[in-house]
Amino acid sequence: MTRPAFIWCLVLPALLGCGGQAPQGTLVSRDLLTAGDELVTQNGMSTNGMSTNGMSTNGMSTNGLSLSATGVGSSTVSTKGLSNQTLASAAFNAWFQQNATYSNMVMTYVVRCAVPSGQTRTYTGGGTTYSWPGLLGVAPVWSSGAAIPVLEQQLVSACLAAHANRFGLHVDFSIEGYRGDGLPIPLATGESAAYPIQEGSFFGNLFNGGSVYSCSMGKTDTAGVSGPRECAMSDMPSNVCAPMINTDQPCWNMCVGANVPGVGWIYVSCTAPNGQVYPALDTSLSSSDIYWCGDGVCQFTESCYNPSNGTGCLADCGQCGG
Repeated sequence: MTRPAFIWCLVLPALLGCGGQAPQGTLVSRDLLTAGDELVTQNGMSTNGMSTNGMSTNGMSTNGLSLSATGVGSSTVSTKGLSNQTLASAAFNAWFQQNATYSNMVMTYVVRCAVPSGQTRTYTGGGTTYSWPGLLGVAPVWSSGAAIPVLEQQLVSACLAAHANRFGLHVDFSIEGYRGDGLPIPLATGESAAYPIQEGSFFGNLFNGGSVYSCSMGKTDTAGVSGPRECAMSDMPSNVCAPMINTDQPCWNMCVGANVPGVGWIYVSCTAPNGQVYPALDTSLSSSDIYWCGDGVCQFTESCYNPSNGTGCLADCGQCGG
């Protein structure tokens, strides 16, 4: 039995059974295929996030994935390092003050991804001082004040993509993979047990004007299954989480896995549609963040059942107009 199939048998027996079929009429809301900022606004979802311990919390809007040529990806920051001195440069200040709220969000996640736990980066501009704590430390060379190597560009890009949430929701998840120094991202005690459902892999390079991609582990790609993080679902349109490109592929078709000490089996590199191979970072979710039609809760990702086209979740949301 393949590893993905084995995990399906662990998490789905009560609903589907191994090799079973989802009950009739369990497709999630098709509105989610086109809804964007309107859905976020209607539900009052914040685009800011927070981190604790070794577990990262997503909440970065997908618009924050574009690294401006005059901001984080500028020659000043990329060649002189992610240091407080560099962040005091005129070029960084000009980029940041174009939209301080947006820039603060981007830097929150850039520093969280690149800089190790215990360190912060600080910037003062427009009469306000911003302080961004590090956490995952995937870019040790860049964090030390040196130019960012290509490998670290790729890892920071993958980390930003992993934090993207098209709904702007705060959702705890675990992020796994190797840092730029070849060491695995450390997991907190009990993290693997708390986040057992592998979600997807993220890879690419935003620093060089390139793209960033996602692929799915297949855990949320079955009718009747949804969740608050959908940028790695292979059945979502490729533009839903733009500028991230959903490859519409399961990760096992395009990625190479390995057993990582202290972490377990994960995908460590993936081949993009253009044929280029990138290092990958993987994400895992808690069981509570996998929504099932039939779990008794009409989640925001589900809709009432429409008998005319067979969409919606009758068990949780009832019949439309009923």
